[in-house]
Amino acid sequence: VSIYGIDSLRQLAVKFLQKEELTNFSFQKEFFKPFEIILRENYSKRPEIQEYICNCICSMVLSMMKRVKSGWLTILGIFNILADDAHVQIATLTYNTLSTVFYRNFELIKPHFYELSQCVIKYLKSPIEDLALQSAEALSYLAKQLACGEVPTSTLKPVDTRSTASTLMSVTSEKTSVSVSTTAAAIPVMGGIETMDDDEASLQRLWVPLLLGLSQAVNDQRVSLQRKSAKALFQILMDHANRFP
Repeated sequence: VSIYGIDSLRQLAVKFLQKEELTNFSFQKEFFKPFEIILRENYSKRPEIQEYICNCICSMVLSMMKRVKSGWLTILGIFNILADDAHVQIATLTYNTLSTVFYRNFELIKPHFYELSQCVIKYLKSPIEDLALQSAEALSYLAKQLACGEVPTSTLKPVDTRSTASTLMSVTSEKTSVSVSTTAAAIPVMGGIETMDDDEASLQRLWVPLLLGLSQAVNDQRVSLQRKSAKALFQILMDHANRFP
């Protein structure tokens, strides 16, 4: 019965996606919400429901991604939940779907860059090592898009940026063979948001979570992820530090 109910929701969602969402409306976000609620309520209880919702969402995204607008917010919320899944098939399908969107159709999802980067960071912490390694590369790609000015800064969630620079520079080489001190010396310290104009403050709110996500992965127990994250972090700093606010 549950599967039939979810399938009815899927059919309804497809019909909604076939209609153009008007500017300043967000009905897509609302009609995707039941999938997220059902998934949260049944995450550890009903694996068959989890798998079915995963397949439904990924299928709709891949086939109708150019129709999605406000729905990305809820879709990213669903992927955030599934990023924790230890089942290789489910986690891999969701990550591959998400990466197809931002690698091939970045312009579709860039208005939700903050939520996207947080979702990729969630995969960076995945128990599936291959997905974690791919996520480190994905964050490098997202950093490049941000540095090139491809990301709009008009809609953002505020983040606490106090002591961000010290957090980034405190990443040590205890568990890795890479020295941070020489790279950190070249990093311009990010000032307080109150001293910046709106564009600079918005950019800082985008850079900070991305860099912190990579810096935390440097201390992961998996050596391969430590090295991959450290390499990605230092490459971002060397290539794009001059663009930091």
